[in-house]
Amino acid sequence: MKIALSVLSALCLILAAIAGVMVFQARDNMRQQNAVIGGLTEIKDQLAAQKGQLEIALAELRAENGELKAKLAASEAKDAEKAVAAVEPAAGGAAGESPKPPNPGAAMKELGKMLENPAMKEMIKQQQVSVIDMIYGDLYTRFGLSEEEKKNFQDLLVHGQMAQWNSG
Repeated sequence: MKIALSVLSALCLILAAIAGVMVFQARDNMRQQNAVIGGLTEIKDQLAAQKGQLEIALAELRAENGELKAKLAASEAKDAEKAVAAVEPAAGGAAGESPKPPNPGAAMKELGKMLENPAMKEMIKQQQVSVIDMIYGDLYTRFGLSEEEKKNFQDLLVHGQMAQWNSG
């Protein structure tokens, strides 16, 4: 009986030691989890701050975009007025005089002046590329042109058109 009691006591001590080790490991795991949670919370806060900064930057860019669109529209309207003024016959004149007939060359010259503006020139080039694509789109496919060949063809046609406009 003494031996059974000694064995039972030894088993209780072993179980207590195992329980102590398990408690120690659980506390260590909990500390690690808390450290990870703290790091994630810090990252979350940093991301929230960056999101706020990005939203402010986006709002500023949208405002600037609106301003630039307004300036572009005003510039295009001004250029269009110049082109119309060059095409329209001179109003007024001496009493009984008939107005001068429109001068088609003047319109081309005015268009040439508009093409001196790099932004306007680029916009017209892009429009011309779109028109060329509509006209020659089937041709690209039929001849199996690569993207580079297609771009070279577009550039050649646009260059010719722009040269005509510049010559007036």
